[in-house]
Amino acid sequence: MGQRIGNVGTLNLLKATPESIAEYDYIGNVGLVLYNQQTAPLLSKLSIGNIGQTISLEGDAKIITGVLTIDSNYLKLLEESTPLLVNGVVIVTPNVTETELKETGCSLIVNGVIYTPTQLKSAVQTIVKSNSGLTLTYEGVEPIIKNGNFELTNQFLDSITDKAPILINGLITLAQDLDTALFHSKVERIDVNGKALLYQEQETTFSAKATVNGKIEVIPAGFMPYRTSLQLNMRSIRKFKNQRMYTNKPIIFEKEINRDQFSSAFQSIHSTSYIICHEEIEDLVYETLNLIETEVFVYTEAIRYVKNEKWSIEDINALDLGTTIVVHEKLTLPEVIDDLIAKRPVISIIGELHVPNNMVKAAVQSLVQTYDGLIVNTSTQEDTLELHNIGELSL
Repeated sequence: MGQRIGNVGTLNLLKATPESIAEYDYIGNVGLVLYNQQTAPLLSKLSIGNIGQTISLEGDAKIITGVLTIDSNYLKLLEESTPLLVNGVVIVTPNVTETELKETGCSLIVNGVIYTPTQLKSAVQTIVKSNSGLTLTYEGVEPIIKNGNFELTNQFLDSITDKAPILINGLITLAQDLDTALFHSKVERIDVNGKALLYQEQETTFSAKATVNGKIEVIPAGFMPYRTSLQLNMRSIRKFKNQRMYTNKPIIFEKEINRDQFSSAFQSIHSTSYIICHEEIEDLVYETLNLIETEVFVYTEAIRYVKNEKWSIEDINALDLGTTIVVHEKLTLPEVIDDLIAKRPVISIIGELHVPNNMVKAAVQSLVQTYDGLIVNTSTQEDTLELHNIGELSL
């Protein structure tokens, strides 16, 4: 059975063999690949979509993923002369001395960021054998590290020491009421590996302090952000009053919403996702768009919005004639779809449409209006095991 894997943080090939790599059909994205002279030829035999970094490692090394803090005690107690391979962040604390760094047996191979007090930068470089990332200096307090989703608030800024460097691995969201003067005084620098979400009025202050290795998403001034998908009907749309909406999730307007209701609800919509609406309000939807790139799917009869469903023949029979089907995540169809073809629905694929064989695939293609996703023939994947995310994989 071959395996298909979506994302791997570290792929360790130091002890790989032709037999061990033969178990894997495909790996999508790999952050770091470790190999040596003996296993280097095996790397070309693996099917890998994207590789962030490769490191050739001869001899032994202790592999550390995440954060390694090097303080004075750590250097004194370190007995091994084995190199440390750090896939992440190294923080050298202010209590380390230049003499300790010169006398230590510690040596570093780093795929990531090294934070060091300014006065120790030269001494730190003497123990670094290689670094595929950055070496950043700081004054005063050690960097604050946040992983995952983190909201930067005034309460957080009040709790930290002045001039603190901050490292974000993941998503940082700046609170809408963030005091930019407080941010300027409390934060020395902020490094983001991932994504930053902020408001337009915060952009200048944030950019002066931030380095973003990833994406910055800016909410236009005066727009209210919405972080979940919305499916609005004639009752739920009443909560919006001349709204200027910002969203990166889909919005679905049900057929019963009339033109007056829509006009009263929205002044403008800034969407980086897509909108589904009935043809009766199509022109009004386009007039409210703040981005020309926003995609609008229009239906004329009924709408069926599918997140993750497996349909039977009974599900198909329950469809109204002329229904528009929007596949947001995954829809799995049965082997017999004669009634589906007879009802001639319009299908828009954003996610994945799973079909049992090539015959169904060919038949359903005539119904597809929009391809932003995939049609997957599951009959060719029966012997494949799929895994999505693995931190470290040793072959």
